[in-house]
Amino acid sequence: MNDKLQRVTDSGPPASRRHASRVRRVLHAIRSSWSGPITSNSPEFAKWWGIPDSSTGITVNADTALNYSAVWNAVGLIAAQIANLPLVLYQKANGGRDKQPYKAHPLYRIVHDRSNPETSAFYVRETMQAHVLL
Repeated sequence: MNDKLQRVTDSGPPASRRHASRVRRVLHAIRSSWSGPITSNSPEFAKWWGIPDSSTGITVNADTALNYSAVWNAVGLIAAQIANLPLVLYQKANGGRDKQPYKAHPLYRIVHDRSNPETSAFYVRETMQAHVLL
């Protein structure tokens, strides 16, 4: 009986690794719910939050990049052009050989027409593309 108990308790990771994993998960949860950019220039602070070092020591993220007009204009131009492309949901027909517009799908109205009364589908697609680019 002691032999079985010993094998069961030795099968998992050591307690220190389990604790480090829990701490990592808590830090990840805190960081993912962070509501703003980290503005401290302290490398210790950045390491604690898991932000990779840059060769210049300057942290670049979406908020700092948008301070430059070239980035702002490039993101706006690319997002608008991609949002301008037609977006139609298709359904396979004839065993997958053909396709036809699937207007009965619940998402068709959201991505093709309007997502809600105040927001056009173009604006939603443009915003999502800007988020992807940044």
